[in-house]
Amino acid sequence: MLMRTTLRVACLALSFAAVATAGAAQEQAPTPITLADGVRQALDKAPAVKLALQDIAAQEGAVRQARGAFDASVVFAPGYEHREDDIANTPFLNPERVKRGFAAGLHDGFRAVADSLGQQLALGRGDLPLCPVDGSYSSYYVTLPGSVLAVPVCRPASQTQGSQSLDDPNNFNFRQALPFDPLSSFSLQAILATAFRVQVSTVSLEARERSNELLSTLQAAARSVEVKTGLIEQRLGVLPDYVYSNIASFDAQYMKPFRNGSLFQFTASFDGKGTQFRGKPIDPKFGGTDVQNNFGNRLEAAWVQPLKRGRGADFVLAAQRSAAKNLEASRFGFQQTAADQALSTADAYLALLEAEETLALFQTSLTTQRRLLDTTIRLAGAGDVAGVDVTRSRARTAAVAADLESARLAVVAARARLADTMGAPGAEALAYTTADVLPVRPEDVDVATLSREALTRRADLQALSAYRDTSRLLLTAARTDTRSRFDLRFSGGFAQRYFGPIFQSLGDENGERLTNDLYVTYYNPTGFGRALRTEWEPIALVTGTFELPFGNNQRLGKLAQAMASVRESEIRVTDLGRTIQNNVPKLAQQLDRLRNEWAQQQDVVIQYQTALDDSQRLWAAGGLTLFDTLITEQQLTSARIRLVQIKRDYSSVVARLRRESGTLVTFPSGAQAQLNLAGIVIGR
Repeated sequence: MLMRTTLRVACLALSFAAVATAGAAQEQAPTPITLADGVRQALDKAPAVKLALQDIAAQEGAVRQARGAFDASVVFAPGYEHREDDIANTPFLNPERVKRGFAAGLHDGFRAVADSLGQQLALGRGDLPLCPVDGSYSSYYVTLPGSVLAVPVCRPASQTQGSQSLDDPNNFNFRQALPFDPLSSFSLQAILATAFRVQVSTVSLEARERSNELLSTLQAAARSVEVKTGLIEQRLGVLPDYVYSNIASFDAQYMKPFRNGSLFQFTASFDGKGTQFRGKPIDPKFGGTDVQNNFGNRLEAAWVQPLKRGRGADFVLAAQRSAAKNLEASRFGFQQTAADQALSTADAYLALLEAEETLALFQTSLTTQRRLLDTTIRLAGAGDVAGVDVTRSRARTAAVAADLESARLAVVAARARLADTMGAPGAEALAYTTADVLPVRPEDVDVATLSREALTRRADLQALSAYRDTSRLLLTAARTDTRSRFDLRFSGGFAQRYFGPIFQSLGDENGERLTNDLYVTYYNPTGFGRALRTEWEPIALVTGTFELPFGNNQRLGKLAQAMASVRESEIRVTDLGRTIQNNVPKLAQQLDRLRNEWAQQQDVVIQYQTALDDSQRLWAAGGLTLFDTLITEQQLTSARIRLVQIKRDYSSVVARLRRESGTLVTFPSGAQAQLNLAGIVIGR
């Protein structure tokens, strides 16, 4: 009997000695990472955090955009305009028709007058002929060389304004020339010369000669007018069909809006305009337009002052103020996203810690089971135990090996989860292992302080409060926008205008000839320069803009939306504050429960460890069966795994409580993120 006991103890010693070499075939250990490093990497690489940073960048751009509404701007606007219209739709139609009709009428009328004067001379008459009957009973006059007085070349057919018939020769208004015998004065002159033996000139004869001379002169003048008007008619040509205008301009404007709603503008404009007929030369004598090319310069300053709607300040500044509040909300949102990401990373890290410690416990259990199996096989070979104990030991060893493989898969899944939470590539998922361990004792947490400061520290609550402020600003602007509008615009400045010379191609007729080099086109800088040398004329203008909304449905609709948005924001702020106040006590209760359970489970592990040690000694001495030893080892392993779960749950609740109270990740004064991970894990 003593020999059997000695053999059993020796087998147990050999089995315990094999524990040191159990992990010899393990693969190379992955790179360890601490919880703090994992959280920092998550804050750098996690997509959610990156998106939150981009939202801040977008809101900063929105703030800059809103601030840009008050930036001064300088605008340069060179321009060219070409416009072509049917002459029938322009004011040029009637003047051009009159011009050509008048030339044709003068040509025909003076030709008829010249013919009538020739007939009078041929008939020996000394009086003026009747003017041509053209329906208007016009009178015809010429200015003879050396005289400034207009001389009639014919007698009007009627002295009345109405049209008179020329068919009745007895009509009082119808004038008819009296016949004149050219020999009557000559005969009288011959009789007087015989009687008085002298040459006598009669007044009648001199009058006759002077009349012939006058009629001849008038006939020559009428022929001259006939030729000139005919030339004018020929040069003018047919009536043009289209009128086109070209405008070359250059405008410059300086504008500065102010935050009180006022606006200052300074405008400088320069323009040149030319108008011509399509298909006609630019010389008016050859059918061109006689409109001069003109050049204008204008300098004007203006001030726009709103007098209602709060003088414009509330409405104008609403965009910038709301953008600033949205930026503030985005920054708080980023801080909350960082806290949420840190919590997710901590949960994933704790899950990996639990999986790794569970795997280690199953490895220890499997080592123990293999040792017991080896010992049982030796004892069974010596006849000290029954063969059924070997079968029972093999079954337990196989069950623990299966649990070990499941634990390995759990470790792989936990590593993949941690890598995903950290934003790491998939190739790095299996390279992570924990460098920290679960704490050996519960962390003391000041729940009262965390609960009291939770409402002031939570970043998402501050973000919702900022959004609520934005809604209130937009509500004020929308309410202001529903009121009537009255703006005053004061403007004043100076302007110039220069009219270029009309193109003259025939210097012999006009006394002045203008060549293409001297002609100032509408785009010629010379014209603008000449305009600058003209006198500046002052301009001033005061304009009032009234807007009286009737119905005002659009703005009232915006006001209703803004009011609803304010109420929604207030509801969200109130609801989140209520949720925080409810969650903190719940988490505090969970901590108390887990702390007590931790202490109890720690005692359970100690008791099972003592029981296993006693069972092994009794089994070695033959005072206890193998079944009791296997059951005790299984209970110890389960108790250890449960203790690991409790530690993990406690650390997770601590992290959640800090996240709920806004102390897990803080950003003091805009500095880098500071992590509060104390007590969640400890270094190895």
